[in-house]
Amino acid sequence: LDWANWHSNTILDYSGQAIPNNGTITGATSTRLSGGLWVLDFDGTDDKVDVGDSVTLTGLNTFTIEAWINADTAVTHTIFAFSSGNAFATNDEFRFEATLGAGEKQLTWYARAVAIGTVIYSSNINALNNGAWYHVAISNDSTNINFLVNGSGVGSTALGAVYAPTQGSGLDENNVGMLLRDGIAQLFNGKIALLRGYNIALSQTILQSHRNQERHLFGV
Repeated sequence: LDWANWHSNTILDYSGQAIPNNGTITGATSTRLSGGLWVLDFDGTDDKVDVGDSVTLTGLNTFTIEAWINADTAVTHTIFAFSSGNAFATNDEFRFEATLGAGEKQLTWYARAVAIGTVIYSSNINALNNGAWYHVAISNDSTNINFLVNGSGVGSTALGAVYAPTQGSGLDENNVGMLLRDGIAQLFNGKIALLRGYNIALSQTILQSHRNQERHLFGV
């Protein structure tokens, strides 16, 4: 998603794929950082960016998600979530989230498929605090789930039976900044910028280079 290019309430997908995953903004507002970059500010109440239910978001044996985040509060924040609907009892659910401030201070990939079960992969406990910008990333190389903060590895866990959305599971609630389940939303409160997803596992070297090339935009 190109956060600098939106028209009305839509963020355009410039990945070049045949079926784009344009994002529809609900509630989140744009704000410009001192470095000139436009970012989205989520209020933690009902804001989200809906990226639709394209098949390009499922059937991923390998993937990477990266973003810059700056949370306003010391709670658990949904960065990106795939869900096959509102009802927890009958629907699959996958989410990339960050817990900041007091307590765990870690990144998590929560993977749940009704037919198989739930696996929760977490990074090491590290210094994730609210009120600061971090480059965060998760990659699945088909062997391990790997977590990075500011280009440094903060944990790697061997994959279990459930680790990624599968094509045909009806994932239709695919959002930046929100997971909706049983009528209750788990939300992001703060700013998200430059969120990108890939259907390959990017190396730590590449993710470090992204962070180093972009850090001046966030004053870090």
